Amino acid sequence: MSNFIQEVLGLIQRKQIKTTLKPKHDWLEFGRLTSSTLNTGASYNPKMQPYTIKYEDFFCDVRQDLTVTIAGSGVEGRLPVYTVKDGICSLDALKDSIVSQDATDTLITVNGNLTVTADSILSGRVELGTLGDVVKSTSLFNVIHDSTGNPAGTANRILRSLADGRVVWSDDDPVVALTYGSIWRGSSTNVKEELAIGAAGQVLTSDGTTANWAAPGVAGTGTPNHMTMWTGPDTIGDSALVPMIQIPGGPGVLTIGTSDTQTTVIESTLNIQGPVTDSASNLGVAGQVLVADGSSQLIWGSAGVGSVTSVGLSAPSAFTVAGSPITGSGVMTLSGAGTAAEYIDGTGALQTFPSAVPVMTDTILGIGKLWDNTVQPIAAAAVTSTAARTYGVQFNAAQQLVVNVPWVSGGGGLVTSLTTTGGSGAATLVGGVLNIPIYSGGGGGSVTLVSASTAGTALDVAVANASTTPAISLTWAGNNSQYVDGAGDLVTFPTVGTMSSWTVGDGTGIEVVTNGVEVEFRGGNKITTQVATIGSDKQLAILHDDTTRTDTTSTDAPAAGGTFTVVDSITQDATGHPTAVNVKTVTLPASGAGVDSFTNANGTFISAATVNTAATGAVTTGVIDLSATGTPSASTFLRGDNTWAAVSGSYTGWNLTGDLGSAQTISSGDTVLISGGVGLTSTTATATDTLTIDLNDTAVTPGAYTNANLTVDQQGRITAVANGSSGSTYDWSLFADTGDIDPVTSGGVVTIAGGTNVTTALSGSTLTINATTAAPAGANGDVQYNNSGAFGAEANFNWNAASNFLTLKGSTNAPALKLENSTPSLFDGSEIAELIARSSVFSADIAGILFKGDGASGGGDYPTRIEFTTTPDNTASPTTKLEIKNDGKLIANEYGTGKFNGTATRMLGVTSSGEIIEEDVVAPIVRPSTGTALTYNQYFSINTYSITTVANAALTNPPIGGICVQHTGAATISNVESIRVNVLDSGSTSRQTIFDNISVGALITMGSSTPWTANFIVRQLTVVPGGYVDIIVDSVSPNANTITTGSLLQFEVDSDYVETLTAPYSRYEVDRTASSGTKNNVYFTPPTNYPAGAEVIVEVTSVAGSDPFEIGYLQQERVSNGTDAIQNKAWQVLNGSISVLPVASNQTFLLKFLVYNNNTFKGLSMISCDQVVQL
Repeated sequence: MSNFIQEVLGLIQRKQIKTTLKPKHDWLEFGRLTSSTLNTGASYNPKMQPYTIKYEDFFCDVRQDLTVTIAGSGVEGRLPVYTVKDGICSLDALKDSIVSQDATDTLITVNGNLTVTADSILSGRVELGTLGDVVKSTSLFNVIHDSTGNPAGTANRILRSLADGRVVWSDDDPVVALTYGSIWRGSSTNVKEELAIGAAGQVLTSDGTTANWAAPGVAGTGTPNHMTMWTGPDTIGDSALVPMIQIPGGPGVLTIGTSDTQTTVIESTLNIQGPVTDSASNLGVAGQVLVADGSSQLIWGSAGVGSVTSVGLSAPSAFTVAGSPITGSGVMTLSGAGTAAEYIDGTGALQTFPSAVPVMTDTILGIGKLWDNTVQPIAAAAVTSTAARTYGVQFNAAQQLVVNVPWVSGGGGLVTSLTTTGGSGAATLVGGVLNIPIYSGGGGGSVTLVSASTAGTALDVAVANASTTPAISLTWAGNNSQYVDGAGDLVTFPTVGTMSSWTVGDGTGIEVVTNGVEVEFRGGNKITTQVATIGSDKQLAILHDDTTRTDTTSTDAPAAGGTFTVVDSITQDATGHPTAVNVKTVTLPASGAGVDSFTNANGTFISAATVNTAATGAVTTGVIDLSATGTPSASTFLRGDNTWAAVSGSYTGWNLTGDLGSAQTISSGDTVLISGGVGLTSTTATATDTLTIDLNDTAVTPGAYTNANLTVDQQGRITAVANGSSGSTYDWSLFADTGDIDPVTSGGVVTIAGGTNVTTALSGSTLTINATTAAPAGANGDVQYNNSGAFGAEANFNWNAASNFLTLKGSTNAPALKLENSTPSLFDGSEIAELIARSSVFSADIAGILFKGDGASGGGDYPTRIEFTTTPDNTASPTTKLEIKNDGKLIANEYGTGKFNGTATRMLGVTSSGEIIEEDVVAPIVRPSTGTALTYNQYFSINTYSITTVANAALTNPPIGGICVQHTGAATISNVESIRVNVLDSGSTSRQTIFDNISVGALITMGSSTPWTANFIVRQLTVVPGGYVDIIVDSVSPNANTITTGSLLQFEVDSDYVETLTAPYSRYEVDRTASSGTKNNVYFTPPTNYPAGAEVIVEVTSVAGSDPFEIGYLQQERVSNGTDAIQNKAWQVLNGSISVLPVASNQTFLLKFLVYNNNTFKGLSMISCDQVVQL
């Protein structure tokens, strides 16, 4: 209590002397003069309102406008700088800087790095670095200006010194003149010097040190008219080895060599275009050749004549021949006439490789697809030759290979359903329905229950009267667009493509053939067309007409110098038909001229029947033909390894898979064996395209059977059937809860007699067993108990059937329920009894009260405890949450150890809802030493937008300068839910910054005129990709005038600054800069996860020069979605009226709030608001 009150009560002790004050523990008392209505007649009549202030706060408040110097600073000559605020009073503080000034006031020294961010002018002498220092560096990062103030301007310029010591930017070469023809050369002092032009004929040479003009360094002698050659280094002379002499003024003759001992080698092609003279300077005549004489000199003369006068070569059309025939000498060239897309068939003709292997038909060898890739687990049956079991392989619509096995229902065929109609006669199998009557007379057999199921989805199976007269029904589950695969599942037929048109062309144009249009293929010159029916296919054949030719032969034997006529060339048209024949008359060489000998050799692809080596006279090569191995035919081609190979096209093999085993690769030429399996003994392949799969016969003889005994194998086939007995006799056994098992033979009689409270009655073949009951005792709802062999009842033990609860009432001072346990001894944790709450819906125990031992028992010592169990949220099993110990102590297991036994570190508390909780000891609220700076501007905009209303629909993107509103009303806007704004206004100016800092609670005002008609509070703001902003709002005045579709709206945003508190005591220094006269508010929201009932203190100071603002707080915000918020402001009583409390420059207010949070709403409730008086 204050000193004033202590003094009134006589509790204060005066004359206490204190020479030292402790900042955090000592307080000063002062009074504020005020009027008082207190007048009790006592000797002390207070006139002052008592106040106390902590010495530390008083000390700081007195010094708040002062600046302090931190300890250790204040050295003479050092310049001071501001540093971090004083840690006690948060006062501005000074410390020594790294800048000092000498005693003569002429030199300033910076003891550290110096950074100058603005322009600097150094008018005096400037030194960069220290003389002799080669360690530190000076960097010039910016543009360098010379003494005239100009930059370099262009690249590769240098700073050149002037006579007065200044430097200017100059070109790299300061010399302005260079003598015409001279060049620059580096001197011995490493500077440029001029090298004058040399004398005529001189060349620029190097001596290894420098360059000079000098005479060419080539010397030597030569003979006139002789061609020169290098005879040594830098020496030129006559070509000594093979002299080359040209006679000047002569006939242009070049003489190579001067004796026959010299050799001239010509390794390149020699082209002689003029006359050739021999060693005797003679020109040759027609038919002569250069031959060697006895001295190895070449002279023109006649050569010997052989009997072969010409050699020619012809080849199939797949090749072209060049250089044929050879009548003297020459080269015959055999080349391929086709392309890489063609091959040579067995006739030597070119054929185009097929683009794909054709699809197989009944006449065409080709490819097809398997049904699927499933590996068949059932082994194939052995091959059989049974008649009427062979079925052909066909294509389905998807070009898959299928076999249609014609199963026949009934008559020993497939059983599709089982019925039990009738009570006599033989079992029948008709239309796939197997009917077995239920025979009377007791011979029912051992089947008591029938069930059925199918694998796959193709059939639905149902069993009616499964335990009496079973009837199994199988129903197809699919439709006509599905088929059943091998696993019994329904599969939709694949979509088959359709064709509505095709095109036909003749090389000059293309015509479209639509559905129903007939196209006729007509033959032309030497071409005939023919349509034939082959099987079910129609084929069009385009045939080349046969050519009728009559060949004649003639003989002739012209002598040397004689003539004969041959076919020189045949001209063909584009279709390969001859159009012209050129006949040439050939004159044989005179006697003694022609081919002397003939040599031929076989190549890789071509060989002759006769190989000649220097043959003379009548020479023959025999038949010249291709030498490839294999058999040539229309379906083979000549491969690169000189082999006739079959055309493979695009065939690359295929994989054969079954239900079991690994996939097998089927390569070209492989044979696939399709074996029969269980029930399919064999398969038979006939002709070239038929594969027959046979179903095995069983040993069953077809016919009708009486009381049939059936044997069915694993595949569902009936493998044995025989007539059964009539079933007129049977044996069975009778047994009961007590007594021995009694066999009952056929014809025996069993008597079922009544017992205690049980009677039996037989009517025809129906036996009825009834229970006899005695009248219950007591009133309705009383629980019955055995009262000396009769029913007894107790009014205090009653069941309420209407509300499903049990009433158990005890007598005065006596328990209504006693739980007894026969456990011989107790120990800690042993269970004595329990009361359990169980949920029948979830079939689980969910809560309980357990009675357990709480220590060892014996000798009259029975320590016990009670445990209360509950099931926590998001769990499924109850756990102990509260214990009452044998000594009466409570253990709350949810809170730490839960033992509230007086420790100094924890507190036992009660929540507002009455829950007992364990909390840490609340620490005292400490005022922060410094305040948090809040600087903000007002975000304010008034623009004209066009508006579009969208009722109960998703937001659309508005045009530039537009806003789109989604609301819950009809065609008007009164309670808007969401607004989408295009951040480019009607002037194409971006307004993004308007919305960047809009806070919850900011005010949006819209209307078509002033005053505006609708105000909206912002609840949430999201930036949308594409240049839009979504704002969720609530109408402040939903009953205000509405805004209709198509209105031109004015749109204003007035935002606030919202700060979320983080500590029990927060200090803020606010600096607000307004852009208009409207005041913005500073709002505070409660700290995250702060408990309800906690107190928080906020100290707000408006810094000097700040524009006025108002303080507000979030009074209520919905926790679930955050869309509901109620904000309030701090109020003041001024001149008898209540108004909003403004915070002006240099004012401080202390606000105290109470936090509340009821899981639906959270917020702050203001307790007090006081202005701090600054002394």
